[in-house]
Amino acid sequence: MGIALRGFRCKLANEFIMPNANNLSSQKMPPLEYKGIRKEDWKSFVDKILSEDFQQLDLRVTERKIDRSEAWLLVHRRKDGTYTPEVQQVAERISELRSQVE
Repeated sequence: MGIALRGFRCKLANEFIMPNANNLSSQKMPPLEYKGIRKEDWKSFVDKILSEDFQQLDLRVTERKIDRSEAWLLVHRRKDGTYTPEVQQVAERISELRSQVE
């Protein structure tokens, strides 16, 4: 459920808010396709997406592109920076191959 909600919010932001960021009058009401969104919820959502803090957060996320191997390592790494024994061999092999490429 959380992933679907995040995707929906992302869709709303990318399709309805960001393209019209300079035209605040067009963003006073929720899109007609989504009549279930209350006006006050839409207003707070628009305010959040257009806030300076959110824009800075978005820039930090999109600043750096990572490849699939780095993403795999990040996903499988524990909070303490180690890997489970099953993942350790694969992580070492990925690191080995990446060092050969660099």
